[in-house]
Amino acid sequence: KNGKDMFREIDRDGSGFIDPQELKEIATRLGNPLDDKQLKELFRTIDTDKNGKISADEFVAWINAEQSKNDVKRYLHATATVIFEEIDTDQSGFLDKAELKAVTVRLGEDFTDKEIKKIFREMDTDKDGKISLQEFIAWMDKENDKTGFRKLLASNMQDNNMQGAWLDEKTPKGVTIKRKYTNSGSFLG
Repeated sequence: KNGKDMFREIDRDGSGFIDPQELKEIATRLGNPLDDKQLKELFRTIDTDKNGKISADEFVAWINAEQSKNDVKRYLHATATVIFEEIDTDQSGFLDKAELKAVTVRLGEDFTDKEIKKIFREMDTDKDGKISLQEFIAWMDKENDKTGFRKLLASNMQDNNMQGAWLDEKTPKGVTIKRKYTNSGSFLG
């Protein structure tokens, strides 16, 4: 359905506008009931002209923006998955400290053991001694990056446009790396 069709469904009284009660009803019907505070916040976000009612144009603009945000989030999660698979050299489905250390070396950096432990603690939110894909994606979604590790990973993916063997392009002088396939099918130095 397009945004205008959705708008007509939500506008139960046919007034040409969505009021707070109609917004609350659709949220509940979609399985995401909103408390009063959440409702007011969402309503204010969509009601860009602040006239107390949501027009079809405001609703469609909001839907399009939300879809764009979701598309961006899906892309970033796909990127994080590729990075995870590249780092997971033993293909265990989890990352360990040795794999984190190895990827810093492959990218031409050499993080200290203390920095690696700090990064690992940030990622390993369930404290089971290994980093799952879900933990890695959640960590990549965070904004703070005191160690610079997230920026290092993301910038190398962007530089190489996710075109396969991005980890074997930046190695410290004198380091020879054997190539092998990763889970994603690309080469890993």
